[in-house]
Amino acid sequence: MNKLVGLFVVAGLLFINIVNANSYIEPKKLFDNPTASRYILSENAQYLLGRRLFNGRGYLELVNVEDLSSTKLIHFDFRNQTYIIDYFWIDNHHVYLKGLYNGIAMQYLVKLEFSADEIKFVVDSIPDKYKLLSKRLDNDGRLWVLERIRTHRTLYSLTIDDLTKSNPENAKTFDYPLDDAINYFLNHDGKPAFGLTSENEEIYVWLLDKNNQWKKSYGLLSTRSKFNVVGWIDENKVAVLSNENTDKVVLIEFDLSKNEYGDILFEHAKYDLTVARMNSKGEVVLVGYMDHGMINYEYIDSELSEERQRVQALFANKRIAIQSMEGSTLVVYAYASGDSGSFYLVDINSNKIKHLRYSYDQHKDIKLTPTVVKVVKNREGEELETYFTPAAKFSDLNVLLVMPHGGPVGVRDDNYYDPLIQFLSNRGYSILRVNYSGSTGFGKAHMEKGRGQLGLKIERDIVDSVNALLKERSFKKRCSIGFSYGGYSAFMLAVDQPNDYQCVVAGFGIYDLKLLFNDSNFAAIKEYREAVEYVVGEESEDLKERSPVYLADKLNSPILIVGGKEDPRARIEHSNRLKYMLGQYKKEYEYLYYNDTGHGHDSWNWDIHQAILTDQFIRKSLELPAIKDKKLRAEDYFTLASAYEFDDIVDNNTVKAVALYRDAAALGHANSAFNLAAIVHRGDGVTKNYNMAVEFYRRADELNFPDAGIRLYNIYSDKYEGPYDEKLAIKYLRRGAKLEHQPAIQKLASILCDAEKIDNNLSECIANLSKIDTKDKDSFKIVQSIADSFFSSDNVERIETIKNYFSTSHAIDSGQLTIKKNSHGIYRWGQYSKYDIEKPVEVPAEVQYGYYLKFGLRSPVEEDASKLVPVKVRWSYIEDEAEKPLFSSYKVYEVGADYRLSYLLLKEEETVSGKYALEILNLEDELLLRQVFYID
Repeated sequence: MNKLVGLFVVAGLLFINIVNANSYIEPKKLFDNPTASRYILSENAQYLLGRRLFNGRGYLELVNVEDLSSTKLIHFDFRNQTYIIDYFWIDNHHVYLKGLYNGIAMQYLVKLEFSADEIKFVVDSIPDKYKLLSKRLDNDGRLWVLERIRTHRTLYSLTIDDLTKSNPENAKTFDYPLDDAINYFLNHDGKPAFGLTSENEEIYVWLLDKNNQWKKSYGLLSTRSKFNVVGWIDENKVAVLSNENTDKVVLIEFDLSKNEYGDILFEHAKYDLTVARMNSKGEVVLVGYMDHGMINYEYIDSELSEERQRVQALFANKRIAIQSMEGSTLVVYAYASGDSGSFYLVDINSNKIKHLRYSYDQHKDIKLTPTVVKVVKNREGEELETYFTPAAKFSDLNVLLVMPHGGPVGVRDDNYYDPLIQFLSNRGYSILRVNYSGSTGFGKAHMEKGRGQLGLKIERDIVDSVNALLKERSFKKRCSIGFSYGGYSAFMLAVDQPNDYQCVVAGFGIYDLKLLFNDSNFAAIKEYREAVEYVVGEESEDLKERSPVYLADKLNSPILIVGGKEDPRARIEHSNRLKYMLGQYKKEYEYLYYNDTGHGHDSWNWDIHQAILTDQFIRKSLELPAIKDKKLRAEDYFTLASAYEFDDIVDNNTVKAVALYRDAAALGHANSAFNLAAIVHRGDGVTKNYNMAVEFYRRADELNFPDAGIRLYNIYSDKYEGPYDEKLAIKYLRRGAKLEHQPAIQKLASILCDAEKIDNNLSECIANLSKIDTKDKDSFKIVQSIADSFFSSDNVERIETIKNYFSTSHAIDSGQLTIKKNSHGIYRWGQYSKYDIEKPVEVPAEVQYGYYLKFGLRSPVEEDASKLVPVKVRWSYIEDEAEKPLFSSYKVYEVGADYRLSYLLLKEEETVSGKYALEILNLEDELLLRQVFYID
């Protein structure tokens, strides 16, 4: 890689976004997936692979490095359990893709063809039995694949073309297989180097030595210590990340042939290493560790270190991660606390950088709050890393939320983008988080100090961190808030310091420590109990003294309990016991249990719901003012209200729903006014009230809610129950149609296009007809019915009008239109019977019979799909080569759909032997299809 020289020219890059820092942020902009992630360069650095996502739908994109043009390769939809798990370049023309499609794991090979005009690609599936071990082609141009058939494993090398074949022609079996191997791994040359076997519930690592003999090395499961292989140093030694013989996770040599550690290659004085990279020569290139809550990469190679420093200089006050590097081109991800990040292309030779993608497109116009990281000391003099996120200045409520993280052992807080932290800060709260004793990333000793310290040293660390903050800042009020173990800790903080905490939010928490040892069938399993003991300590009666269930009488603050009814970790019984005991002591509490929910939510919508619920609870408990943004406040009320009304994961509560809808409607929320009207209109859980329903439907209509118009139409056109007023009904129906509400448009078109009234409403009829979305089946039937009535009219103006409608709203080149004939034949009334129609068909005189044709309209123009086309159907009797018309009519068909046409011969003059013809013509009387048939 070339060294960086000269100054970088910023191409199309604006580092400073002009955003409004004094406004509330819509929750859906915070609680969402990143719109762009993980960009990888091809070997020739001409193209990039990256993942895009919008509203749960996304695609794998191919980006041209030169002009940043994008080609969509593979689409996916999270809502259908379809998403991309992994992808990488095999070479410049082949991409490996692994994903979950409709909940089923799949893998594919994408073959790319590049030309000056276009990019073509073909996607072929890779058999499920293959596990691809290679990332790139080896020196022989082949890939290593592990075939898995039940418990049998076979290692092959394949060509790319063979990768998609179940029975490859050119497969080569590995010459030195490991008996009973369950997996293999490759060295830096891309060759099989070590394998794994399973024996007596232990996983063993085996080394393939220079004599191609397998030697057993070590067991992976025999220790809790970290042991991750980074790469090969030589034929016997690997570099591993391990803390088996050290306090911190270090990069250290491990001799596989001797099964022993060697020299430490790199260690950090304060932090565990989390990542390391080596080159093909067996040299360490870089290491990474979490520093102040974010990954920090330290380059060992002096040349690369210098280059990285130059790249870093381009992104002042930001962290950078080089995601991909080929030749002189880099993909850089730059981010910071308060900045969710962007991807950039850096070209070393041309000294240019290009902005590629925002990680979150929805963050371009909003101001996030940076977090301040400080190291403080607890009462024992031990260092603790804390994260303080101040409230947004415009909304500051002077309230501190103390938020312990979950775990508590082996988990940590970080300083990356967190939607809940940003939501709370934007709503006016300051948040303090602490990497207390037990948190990972700071060495084994720090983590071990948290074992068995639930309600003891862990909470003391948090108290000491709060006190350190209070020496610098003051707050009028304070609440504790947490989830999982954090819910337990939030309760304990309020009990231990009853005068300091004015409210508690505890979600998905554990509240009876003894219950952990017997709250499920897993509790009887030795390994499960050992895992619980490792964190909680041995089971004893003393655990009651540190269990919220048995301390409920000591809680003086209102508490919100949130839980998942299907939580496998913190079972809902914990929340039920705590709720029961709080009730026994007449403590102030609220609760909400989410149905079909485990240890947290799997949908951003419910994360938003819980965040709003939390905000509302804190404001109510602390008597804080509502947010000043009335529109957003109304949307908050609506979010909570609709959850209480509809069949979702929150139990219905009409009383709460009505109250919240009223509050939202008073603030001008149209949907809330409509939903409130619908509740009293139906009488769901409340007294049915027509007058109130009309009042709120009108309010919704005034606020331009599209559905309100047709509801008011239905009420005012009801001669039996409603306050009947035909003119008022049509007025509101027109309002709904004006607001582009399809049901209102359809109904209005049907009324205005009525044959008896059409002469006075012809133009308005067609105007509304043109607005109908004919992709909907019901809509299609309405258009078809109206068109049939027009074409059957004797009024020339009507026929020309409807023809003009189709030529404008469904413009199609009739010359491109074709008919695909599927099948045809004679049928008897009441049943279909297929005959050879090239010969006369005998049909008994007493039987009614006719002719049928199955066909489909087709067009080579992709945009014509689903358009509606009127055609003329003509039936004739052929006598002495002269055609005698029997019947003709206009029909409306959809391009791309299949239909059946039939004609039953009923009249006496029709039921004669002879030759018959069916013709289908377009509106220009050009013949599309002619079919002749015979009846004897």
